[in-house]
Amino acid sequence: MVEGATINQTACFANVTRLESDDPRGLVYFAQGSRLPIVTLKATSISLQVYRDSSTASAISVKYCMQELQKAEFFGPTLIWPAVAVQDFVMAEGTLTFETGEKSAGLDVALTPNIGSSNPTPKRFCVALSDATEGARVHPEFGVANITLVSDSGSVFSVSLHGRASKPLADDQEVVSHIHNS
Repeated sequence: MVEGATINQTACFANVTRLESDDPRGLVYFAQGSRLPIVTLKATSISLQVYRDSSTASAISVKYCMQELQKAEFFGPTLIWPAVAVQDFVMAEGTLTFETGEKSAGLDVALTPNIGSSNPTPKRFCVALSDATEGARVHPEFGVANITLVSDSGSVFSVSLHGRASKPLADDQEVVSHIHNS
């Protein structure tokens, strides 16, 4: 029981005040389809979607920047190599602005298929969000998009299928809960 609070046993109604969320000024994150996109080496760009939750009563902004992987990393049994800035993608940083009332913003990432690094596919780089303004904050887990470059469309299917198979079941509970509550 909360100290100083009392319950009127004869009342039929209770007034409850609920905050909008733990982040009343907004939470900024990459949309689910933009968190782990997979594109072929022929692509010249990819569009990522960034969302904000909670209040849209004021304009906010968030910074973004491209980042190379520091080293190759395993994704299940597959070794994913770092994509190289300037050779595989255009290194960029900037600011995304959400105007009053906007819940999403697009972020276009330029790729450089005509140059291409000598690192084998699949290769990956990241786009990270940071420094949200006006009291908003970046989601601690979904504030990074990992873009994977693959050699062909068959590889896209293989990598995406493996990604789904290696996803922890706990992550799917939110989807199942949403389906049951719809």
